[in-house]
Amino acid sequence: PRGGSLSARNALGVARARRCLGAARRCGHVARLWLSEWWLREPLVWVLAGLSATVLYITNTFLHLLTLYLEKDARLPLVLCSVYTSIIFATSIGAKLLFGLLLDSAHAHRAAAAGCALQLSGCVLLLSPAVIDGAWTLTPTTSAHQLAAFALVYGAGYGASFTLVQSRAAKLFGAREGFARLQSFLLVAQYLGSFLGVAVTGYLRDATGAYTAPF
Repeated sequence: PRGGSLSARNALGVARARRCLGAARRCGHVARLWLSEWWLREPLVWVLAGLSATVLYITNTFLHLLTLYLEKDARLPLVLCSVYTSIIFATSIGAKLLFGLLLDSAHAHRAAAAGCALQLSGCVLLLSPAVIDGAWTLTPTTSAHQLAAFALVYGAGYGASFTLVQSRAAKLFGAREGFARLQSFLLVAQYLGSFLGVAVTGYLRDATGAYTAPF
């Protein structure tokens, strides 16, 4: 009986080892497949990945933490906080439609630059100069007019830049083999930027006690 039990355990161990070896071979095959992709050697693909991560870093940070800042730090009513957020979303919809047309036109490069400039301008509009302890510095604004301007400009920039990062890869590489895998790689870059944006901003808010540094 003991011999039979030992043989059964040995057979089970061999079967498990074979399954592990098969899984390792499949993982190695998948890794070789990814590492052999032509687009990994394309510098423009890495530029697009960096742009995608940056845009989503900014976008998702504001989408997740703006209402929290307006309610807790700026001490605005929750209804007013939702109004500013709604303005951003409404403006972004119009910007996506408009820049979708412009990015298909002869003015695509100018439209792309204008969209990124709008998003940068929107981020700047969220900050106001202030004197703290006798020194000039920048702090997140609590002005209703400036917040309205921020929501409009940032919403337009968000819609424009998001349209850019979602469409550019398809326009440049959509007809080439392996585009689906390229698109999944760019989506991973976007989600990584989103995760880092929210995590780093939240950490800096807790570490400094204000949204000045992260914004």
